[in-house]
Amino acid sequence: MEATCKKLKRSSQSIGGKARSLGVQVKRSVTIRLRSEKMRLKTSSTPAVDKILKDHYLDTNINQLSIRIKRSETFVKTRLRQLGLKIPKSVIKQRILASRIKPGNVPPNKGKTWDRYIDKDVQEKLRKTTFKKGNLPQNTLSDGVITLRRAHSDRGAPPYYWIRISQGVWKMLHVFIWEKANGPVPAGHIITFKDKNTKHCVLSNLQCITRAQHCRNNWNRDKASAAMLKYWEGGGNLKSDKYIAFLLASKDKGLRELIINDKQLIAIKRHQVTLQRKLKKHENSK
Repeated sequence: MEATCKKLKRSSQSIGGKARSLGVQVKRSVTIRLRSEKMRLKTSSTPAVDKILKDHYLDTNINQLSIRIKRSETFVKTRLRQLGLKIPKSVIKQRILASRIKPGNVPPNKGKTWDRYIDKDVQEKLRKTTFKKGNLPQNTLSDGVITLRRAHSDRGAPPYYWIRISQGVWKMLHVFIWEKANGPVPAGHIITFKDKNTKHCVLSNLQCITRAQHCRNNWNRDKASAAMLKYWEGGGNLKSDKYIAFLLASKDKGLRELIINDKQLIAIKRHQVTLQRKLKKHENSK
């Protein structure tokens, strides 16, 4: 731009306005390159500093370089860019791996008190902002506080109330209420809500059932049948021999093909499923 201004004997504003009116636009890559070349001449660096950067930018990290030349890390990064010096990705990766704490590393202050590695004047400054023993955050909740949480809301999971028993110990409120009246929940059992409302946490609305019963209560026959239809013909239809074979060997296609030819086995399984469905229907009608 400066060379153009001198050649045309016009100001940069005048040339820039004329270029915009004509729809002339300089590529961003060219602008950045020209700006970098211009800024390269405007630096507080010295030939001695530039020599150190050129000689050691590959074998010394940015932090150590900044300490060595007594400049900031930003200065080092900027000057390397101005000099066209780029650290290879392989070197950067190697430095990251070298800076990580290795397994079995022992901190230099392990087992030491402040008096052994910190000056007394520094200790006094640190004590003003150091957490005291037993300190708790200002937003720490007290025992007995109840909160409402929703896990996997993206899956449509219902919310549940939780109660704080002690520091770091929480329990579902409906489980806490049931156990307070009946003792610990038996193994293989869960506490559910009679009216399906997970926010209605009263003892009269809670029931203790087995996990198997809970699975049966939440089994969606239509959904299961649709899934079977997707993988096997005749899903949900007891008249279909293929569906009965699927119930007997859902994961073994070769075995299903053998079972289809066994009419007696198919008839027995069909009769069993029919009785189970009738029994289920009778229980639900009560």
